Amino acid sequence: MPPALLWVLAGLSALAVALAALGYWRMVRERVTTGAEGMIGEVGTVRRTVVEGMGGLVFVHGERWRAVPERAEHAPISTGTRVEVVALREGAVVVRPAGASDPGDRA
Repeated sequence: MPPALLWVLAGLSALAVALAALGYWRMVRERVTTGAEGMIGEVGTVRRTVVEGMGGLVFVHGERWRAVPERAEHAPISTGTRVEVVALREGAVVVRPAGASDPGDRA
């Protein structure tokens, strides 16, 4: 094989490895945007009052979801209130009013 062809093949191989490494690095570094993990931290709007025990409806991530309050002191959450998704539980999103502090945030 001519040396020039070997250099071209080596260069193309190095480029393929670099592109694969870049793709892997971006995949590991970026935030998950699908499934349950993608819902955490999303902000939505209450469409039907969220009540402890019964739940309510919120519009989050372009969809209506059954919602339950994160803690009893957050309930009821009135229609029109902006809420943040903190977890998913049994097919419902667990929400708290947007901007409400997390109990783990105490300084």
